[in-house]
Amino acid sequence: MLPDVPTVVELGLPELVTDTWYGLLAPKGTNPQIIERLNREITKIMKTNETKVRLEKQGVTPLWSSTAEFADFIKNDYEKWSKLASTNNMKFN
Repeated sequence: MLPDVPTVVELGLPELVTDTWYGLLAPKGTNPQIIERLNREITKIMKTNETKVRLEKQGVTPLWSSTAEFADFIKNDYEKWSKLASTNNMKFN
């Protein structure tokens, strides 16, 4: 969209490359059976052609994972950005 604007990688900042992601979270202590059922049902919805088409029209690539994979993803994402903030003396209020 902006061919004359350099990417963050071109600016020498590859650690700033990121994607926007969305997920559904439940309160701590929620029954694991409820979490697994929600994951199964949401996965069914995400795999429908109607959902894929709607999301792709918005530039979104639908993905899904197991609850454990999603927990790991969140943990790793948090660690990545925490490290970057700490390394650069960033503080958030």
